[in-house]
Amino acid sequence: MTTIDIILGSSRTNAEGRKLFQYLQKHASDWIDPTKVILHFMDIAAYQLPLFDEDEAPMDNPHRQLTENEQRWIADLQQADGYVLLTPEYNHSLPAALKNGLDYVAYEMQGKPVRILTYAPSARGGQFAFLALLPTLNQLGCFVLPKPTIIGRITQNFTRNGEMPADAPAIARYPDRLQRMVREIAFYGQLFVKNPFEG
Repeated sequence: MTTIDIILGSSRTNAEGRKLFQYLQKHASDWIDPTKVILHFMDIAAYQLPLFDEDEAPMDNPHRQLTENEQRWIADLQQADGYVLLTPEYNHSLPAALKNGLDYVAYEMQGKPVRILTYAPSARGGQFAFLALLPTLNQLGCFVLPKPTIIGRITQNFTRNGEMPADAPAIARYPDRLQRMVREIAFYGQLFVKNPFEG
């Protein structure tokens, strides 16, 4: 069985990404084979991670002392075989909450595929957040799939309860785009599990 973590990377109470997160919670399980792939939905705000303040970098500290919430975050990342990171764009970069969460990571995500899903109220859809994430994910040893899934004009296309109205401007594009994203990360998650690097 392959597990994919789908992570909402904004901690804002009224984050626009919650619309996408809920949409995926409602529909993503229809796009994969549930006997082969488990989708695990993670809201970074629910972990209530404090600002990273350890004396040593996680990769250099095998004897870390983590709080219950911090350990749950790390354990949930470690058990996954691949990830979808939902991120808005803040000032041409990523949210502090997501960067802070990734700062807790040592080797838990190493060698695993990541698909980045960016979103924004503008037509650009948060493309600079994708670029800002790359150095951190590369340092963590992730395999970032080369093309992000970009959702623009999110306020016009998704409702607060995670649906796309019939008259949404991108109703003809976004469902297929999101379905392809989920199926692709499931494929690569399974591929990496079945073909581990043993060098």
